[in-house]
Amino acid sequence: MALVVIQDIFAVAHPLSVYLRGKDVDLASAMTQADKLTELLGETRDKAEERFHGLYQTAEILAAQIGEELKMPRYCYETGKS
Repeated sequence: MALVVIQDIFAVAHPLSVYLRGKDVDLASAMTQADKLTELLGETRDKAEERFHGLYQTAEILAAQIGEELKMPRYCYETGKS
């Protein structure tokens, strides 16, 4: 599951990473792209339940392809910790 989530985040951040490794990087443009990435990640966070559901479904499909089954982590309602 963690790999599916990480892949999703890195896929969003990858274009900025590639741009920043370029030879002719414009600082103003880089800052604009970084701000857009921050905004996009904020929107993703606002829709966390919806996003997680989609990512969980993807992880279930991938796990089934290799003969594994995903299990939700136990959750302690008192402390809010896994």
